Amino acid sequence: MTAETPASARATLHMPLAPAYLQWLMEHLQQEGVQVTAGSAAGSHRLMMDSVGTLELNTRADEMLECEVWPVDAPMLALIKMSLLEHAQEFLSEQQQDPQRISIVWSDADGDDALARPGFQRLRVLQRTDITARMRRFRLQAEHLPSLIDGDGLHLRLLLPAPGQPALWPTMGSEGRLQYPESAPPLPQRIYTIVHSHVQEGWIEIDMLRHGHATSAADAPGSHWADMAQPGDEVGAITPAGGRLHSASRMVLVADNCALPALARQLQNLAPDAQVQVIAMVEDAAEIRSLPLPEDHKLRWLVAPSPQMLLQTMERLRWQGNPPERLWAACGDAHAKALRHWVREQQPQLRSQISSYWR
Repeated sequence: MTAETPASARATLHMPLAPAYLQWLMEHLQQEGVQVTAGSAAGSHRLMMDSVGTLELNTRADEMLECEVWPVDAPMLALIKMSLLEHAQEFLSEQQQDPQRISIVWSDADGDDALARPGFQRLRVLQRTDITARMRRFRLQAEHLPSLIDGDGLHLRLLLPAPGQPALWPTMGSEGRLQYPESAPPLPQRIYTIVHSHVQEGWIEIDMLRHGHATSAADAPGSHWADMAQPGDEVGAITPAGGRLHSASRMVLVADNCALPALARQLQNLAPDAQVQVIAMVEDAAEIRSLPLPEDHKLRWLVAPSPQMLLQTMERLRWQGNPPERLWAACGDAHAKALRHWVREQQPQLRSQISSYWR
């Protein structure tokens, strides 16, 4: 199923410290490689997100923002709605303000399109398989598979209940807010890559990195769930969760342990004539695994590298003919910051998407 592209959507966002939130949001997204420019109206700011869409924000009062969105398609409009709300909640929490003091009203050009609303469904564990000592693959049965794999999206967001225990599931409001039953605590969320799917049988597979030592649901909910979950257990899924497959004739791909599933999906999407160099980082040599990379492409494994070692490896990359056109990277915060600085200072012409998974 392919969603038609909405012309635009508008929203009014009421929250404390609205001007400070706008500044915080721009700085936060610029670190993720989002291009920020002046908007069409005086004092407005335009955020251009590759493969997602464009968002224009303007402060109207101390507690009000107006925004307009031009998404690439309806599912990406749903992602922008959810992301805008979640970032506002994160900002207010950092400022020791009540995240519930947020009100956002959307007025979509195409009306109440279900594709433009974030969706929730329950998935059931069919089987689990260890890929390496720390990477575990789960096959999950979906209630409605097309909404999980529509287009070329990479990820989905999981709500992780205690394995073996009944969960109090939320519903999803049109503004992208999860609404839990009264007194039910919010379930922890983590984002994972869909590594395989089977439309006829209605399942997807995801790979989950485990920490390799005893973990608690509070300290590491994803790793704890991966340790404990058994066939028959359920997990919640919210879509879309972002991420798009990229293609270019000359690419550099960089990933750490956690991002190896996303790297594998990117490699599966390569054009036959693409020139690609890959840097894969793992904590120990036992985590080195097979990747779907053609023999004529170059793959370098780095074991527990420092950010400086990663940059030295980037500098040693050699290309026949023209330099790379695009850099895709997904890694921890320290390595991501080093890569962003390197691109800014050494390769400003390089199109890049550099995502950090944790700090």
